[in-house]
Amino acid sequence: MKVLNCLFDDRFGGPHKRVFDVADRLMESGVETVVCLPSRNGNAHHMAKAHEIKVCGVKVSRVPRITNLGALLKWVVLLPRDIWAFRRIFRSEKPDVIHVNGAFFVAPAFAAKIMGLPLVWHLNDTIVPKSISRVLGVMVSRIANEVVVASKSVARHY
Repeated sequence: MKVLNCLFDDRFGGPHKRVFDVADRLMESGVETVVCLPSRNGNAHHMAKAHEIKVCGVKVSRVPRITNLGALLKWVVLLPRDIWAFRRIFRSEKPDVIHVNGAFFVAPAFAAKIMGLPLVWHLNDTIVPKSISRVLGVMVSRIANEVVVASKSVARHY
């Protein structure tokens, strides 16, 4: 089995640690994990390789701050390009399941849905404003085959 984990930040943080730790355990059972990270200069690429995890770099738009209207509009306009980029990677890697991390990381989720790939969507935090979190929560629950939340408060938030 091959799991392709999509992380929206190229800088190592909590979601990366969780993905890498789980990948180490899954490797013991013969499950391969591939990590898809934005092609930027962050340290997550190096950290994944230290865990012997294959990394696919993808040129995608940075998820904008919701308060930056210009960046948000640009992100929406570039969303089809980003979806296409993930489709190319999914076609090349042939994963059995896609695991998306983060509520706003919709491009890989849409790509998985379009391609009919099983999708697990992991919601990690409550930083999304409440007014938007409800909309995202509905979208996530309709697109994903499975939704994972980091805590009960994250579940209530979405």
